[in-house]
Amino acid sequence: VQVFVAAYLPAGSLGLTTDTWFCLTPNDGWQPLAGTYVPAATGIAAGTTLRITVISNIDLNSLPKAEVYVGYGTSVDEMIQSARYKAVIAVR
Repeated sequence: VQVFVAAYLPAGSLGLTTDTWFCLTPNDGWQPLAGTYVPAATGIAAGTTLRITVISNIDLNSLPKAEVYVGYGTSVDEMIQSARYKAVIAVR
């Protein structure tokens, strides 16, 4: 199983000029989502507890209306089709 972590930041957050999606990668941290969706973790056995830090050392006031989603599946397409993802952070 693969674990996917994505964040939506609307234009204006962190100086972005357009709405932007990011994915959390295991080696490079948050990266703009462009093309292939890199999973945050792979090869996770069923029933495994996994801890992933998605936000640290940032003032959430700089991320108005940002949303972070976490999901899992055999692929990103399978995860979406099976609706195995959930918003875990929503900044208002």
